[in-house]
Amino acid sequence: MNKLISIFKGKRKSDPNGAEERKGSDMDPPPAIPQTNCIETKREAELDGMLDEQLIDLTELKKLSWFGLAKRSPKVRAKVWKILLEYYPVNQEMWDESLSRKRSEYLELATEHF
Repeated sequence: MNKLISIFKGKRKSDPNGAEERKGSDMDPPPAIPQTNCIETKREAELDGMLDEQLIDLTELKKLSWFGLAKRSPKVRAKVWKILLEYYPVNQEMWDESLSRKRSEYLELATEHF
């Protein structure tokens, strides 16, 4: 306890082996300045680029979205989830056709069972 108090008061105290111990801030380097997360920014840029392409690499999309999409807009998150769950095909040209087919299938099943 006395050792801890002496460190915080900035006093020097010798340990039994003769080594000196000084206040932690005198010896430690200054704390790192928080920087923007370059990796996260790069990942977001790669994701945006991937979503602009006609053919989406599903494996790469899984890697990019593995750390989360919380900071992305709801539209982007919804699109990525639909792709990951294979609701949307990886070829963006087929999205409209696929959606209309799935909606018509749903309506047929809904009228048949309800």
